[in-house]
This record gives sequence, structure tokens and C-alpha cells, in this order.
Amino acid sequence: MSLTKVSYSMIEAAPVNVADYGAVGDGVTNDTTAFTNAFAALQALGGGQITGGQGKNYAIAAPISGTLITLTSCNNINIDFSMCKITDTTTYTGSQTSTLFNFVACSKIDLSANVVSQQSVTLSPTTLNSRGLKVALLTQGGSLLNVNLNLVGGFEGINAFKLYTDPESYEFSGITGTIKSYGVYYPYIGTFSGNNVDLILESENSGRLFFIYGVSHNKFRAYTKNAQSTALIKAYNGYGCQNVDVDWTDVDSTNNQSAAPRLAIEWGDSTAAIHSDIRININWKNPSASPWGNGIGFAKYSDGGATADSTGRGHRLYGFKLTGFSDNTGVSNSHVNWEAGAFATSGTPDLMTGYEIGPFVALGNNSAMSWAMFALGTAVFNSVTTAQNIYTSNGSQGRVMFNNCQANAYTASTSVTDQHAYFYSNIASDPNSSLQAYNVSKRFVETQINSAGYVTGRTTQTESNSRVGNLTVSQNLFKLYPVSGNSLMLTLKYYLTGDQAENDPLLKNETYGIKSLTAFLDSSGIWTLQTAVANMVTERTLNTAAVLTVTLVNGTSAGAFIAVSATNYNGAQAMGSFELSTSTGQPFVALDPV
Repeated sequence: MSLTKVSYSMIEAAPVNVADYGAVGDGVTNDTTAFTNAFAALQALGGGQITGGQGKNYAIAAPISGTLITLTSCNNINIDFSMCKITDTTTYTGSQTSTLFNFVACSKIDLSANVVSQQSVTLSPTTLNSRGLKVALLTQGGSLLNVNLNLVGGFEGINAFKLYTDPESYEFSGITGTIKSYGVYYPYIGTFSGNNVDLILESENSGRLFFIYGVSHNKFRAYTKNAQSTALIKAYNGYGCQNVDVDWTDVDSTNNQSAAPRLAIEWGDSTAAIHSDIRININWKNPSASPWGNGIGFAKYSDGGATADSTGRGHRLYGFKLTGFSDNTGVSNSHVNWEAGAFATSGTPDLMTGYEIGPFVALGNNSAMSWAMFALGTAVFNSVTTAQNIYTSNGSQGRVMFNNCQANAYTASTSVTDQHAYFYSNIASDPNSSLQAYNVSKRFVETQINSAGYVTGRTTQTESNSRVGNLTVSQNLFKLYPVSGNSLMLTLKYYLTGDQAENDPLLKNETYGIKSLTAFLDSSGIWTLQTAVANMVTERTLNTAAVLTVTLVNGTSAGAFIAVSATNYNGAQAMGSFELSTSTGQPFVALDPV
């Protein structure tokens, strides 16, 4: 009787080992046939586990413009080459590529591997080439891929792919794990496929960290060094991206990438598309040399990415949040910028609305932020700090609020009449030039404008001030910064109380009234009263009436005053609460309670 050798792979449910099919793993022997035979056995089983020996280096030659291994309609696949290496020995030129694994309508995949595509790129940050091995392609649907990949060289890491005309059943959903890449052109791509993605991307000297379009529910935690091309959140053929989270750290880069943004949100063609709920948190420090590209860019094209488009297409961005830290010290480019084309009100109006920026710190000698919102665009800047300018252009009906922000200037396109409000913020620019640009739609609340002091008010908005003390003498209440040539209808509401030592409110002197006047304040801070002060309502008192006198106090170009006194006021300790406003539509004059 003779004995027959039984391999481990012949035992039911046991892992398939490529060594059982003749793979040597010495880094020299061509193991391509052994690999294809081993995976053919896995295909025949409809799934299962396949492994390689610890410490082995399997040399394979992937077919140019072809696929080495295809698995179709397999489930519960476990490909574990984590303790060894797969080396692609194929020589690529130009933009040649090949595919290592194509998973066709497969589900529940675990893929762990160390893969080297030797000839795909010269491993230098300045000579990245778009050629080489595609490690894993996901086509014709399926779900649940968990990856642990360590890639050196090559064209792609993972690509979830379908045509936009393919049925929804061709979408792959559920990708998790970690992709580490060095010198890889596309570590991750989602092409109208790849929903519900949660990946850690660690990359050095690689290209587009991720490139997604027409997908939803994607989350990337990224750690990069010397990124060589722009990561993209893009819309094509009417399909944008929804619910995208990016948390990206890059603080160790030492060399330059091309003068393009590190991350861009784009519309690629003229078919109206919607991006929504995009949240980005960054911790970036760029090398102090040019030409490093802008940080985050927006762009709009008409033909896939070649021709900038400034015609309204009906594109939308609903909900965008940016937080974090960006250091461009020594770099001339922007933290946030429009790169190409523009949203427009011509044609079918575009709309960007629901911005929320901050907390965000932007360092560097460059333009900090350039935002565009149209139609009913809205934005909130909350705890944003930069030594440079924040520029907004948000159409004729936009709303922008700055809260607890500090910037050198806050500017907008000169043609807009949108509403801007500044709360508890700081504007370091020259008030004599900056204030002239602020029109009736600007509101300031406890906002510092350089040496001009704390500025509050808007001509259509009532602001409050209070005064404790003896109002039997004239007291300055509001400081107004002159805007030449403006006649203002001023309305002063007031509430006076008597001796503050008296606890019984019925025994206090109380007065309530409204005064109105029309006056001219010239650019030198000189008042001209046009309509005398008059009562708009009857003063009401519980005890002795207090006659309020309103005085216009001349000043200089730095400001003039409105003062009050109550000549027959009873009580040494006076208190008055005052609100000052101007008529709707009057030109802006900044108000400063004093």
C-alpha cells in the first residue's frame, strides 16, 4: 500500500496556502502561476481563507491592462498576506496599469497584505508617476470590505467602482480599515460606489490621498507627509457627495507639492449636482517655501476638470463645516480659496449655504479665507483667528455672522448688499478706510476696530447703553463715527429711575420716553441739527417728571457724541437705560456706548 501526500488546503474549511500550489516566496522565483492557481481554488470554494508563509516575498508579474486575480460572487473571503510580501515585477511605462485583485459582486472580504509595485514610480516626492499596480478593484456591487494594506508604489490602493449609468446594485458599501501608502498615486478611490466608508489613511510621498464622487457616508482619518497631489471631493454627471467627514493631520512635510490645494471640493461638469454635509477638521503645517499650494480649494468646471466654469448651473453645497489649525508661515498661498470658475447667479443660479467655520486658526503671511455663497447663502464664522483677511461674497440676500473672531480685515465683494454681523470680534484694519466700506447692512456688537474703540450698532438695529451716576449734568452716551454727507433720523428711547438707595420701587422717580431728531454729521465730526428734538410719546412718571435734554456734542473725524441730561432729576444717584437707532435705509453710522 502506498501513501499519498495530503495538503493542508485539501482539508475542508482549511486555509488555502499559496505554497501548496508551488509558490516559493524567495523574491526571485516567478510565483504568478502558483498565485492564480491558489486563487482559482478559492473561487471554486466560493470563499474561504488564503495565506502566504511568514517572511516570504512572492514575486508576481501582473498583466498590463489586465487583471491577475478575479473572484466572482464569493463570500467570507479572508486574504491574509500580512506576514509576508507580494512584489509586482511588471515594468510599467507611461500610464500603464494592471489589477491584482478584482472582486466582482463579492461580500464579507478581509484583505491584509504588504504589496510592492517596484517599477510603478521612482520613489521620490518629485517624480510621482500615474502608473503601476491597482491592488483591489470592487465592481458590480457587494458589501463589507475590511483592509489592512501596506503599499509601496503603484497606481491605486482600493477602488470601489461603477459607472454612473450602472444600476444601484453595482454599488459597493461598507469599507473599513487602514491603508498605508508610500509613493502610491491613488491610495483610495470611490467612483459612484463606495458608500459607508471609514478608513485610516497613512500616506507619504503619495498622490491624491482620496478621490471620491457620487458617494455618501465617507469618513477619512488621514496622516500624511509630502502629499504630491490634491485629494478630491467631486461631483460628476449630476452626482455629488453627501455626509463626508475628513480629519487630516500633516505637520511633518518637508518639500513642496505643486501649486494646487491639498484638498478640493469640486463640480466637474455642467450637470447640476449637490454636495451636502461636508465636515473637515485639519491640523496642517506647510513647509516654509514656495510654491506650496493652497490648503482647501473650491472649483467648478464644465468639462470634467479642464475648463473653468463661471455660468450658473444649479449646483448646490448644503452644509460645510471647517475646524482646526492651518500654518502657512512663509508661504504665499491661501488657507481656503476659490481655485477655478465660480458659483454664479447667471443662468440657473448656484447656491452655497450653511457654512460653519471654526474654531479655526490660520497662521501665515497670506490671504486667509475666500468664501462664496449665493442667493440665500448663510455662513457662521465662530472663533476664527487669522492675521489676514476673511473675504466673503454671498450675493444679494446672504447672511454672514462673525462671533468671537479676529482678522486683519473682513471684506466682501463691492456689489453685494448682504447682511453681515460682527459680535465680540476684532478688526485690526484702519477704521478710517474700513468703516467707509461698511454700508447699512453691517452690524457691529462689541467689536473692536483698531483704535476706533468698541463699535456697536447698525442703522436699522437698536442698541443699548446704560448710565449710573448724576444725570443732572450732561453725560456722553453714544459715540458716532462720521460718514460724510449723511442726514440721520435718530431715535432715542430711555428709561430713568430715581434714588437707587430706595428699595421701594413705588417711591422711586421713574420716567420713560422716546425722543427723535434729524441731524447731519459731517466727516469732521461736526453736527448740524436739522429737526429739533421732539417727544414721540408722552413721558410717564410715578413721581416727579424728569425732563431729558438731548445734546449733540461736536467731535473730530474720530467721532462725535450724543449726550443727555435730566435737569430736574431728583436724587444724587441716577440711573438711565438708553437705546439709540436710526431709520431703516439710512446710511451706516457706527455706534459706540461710552
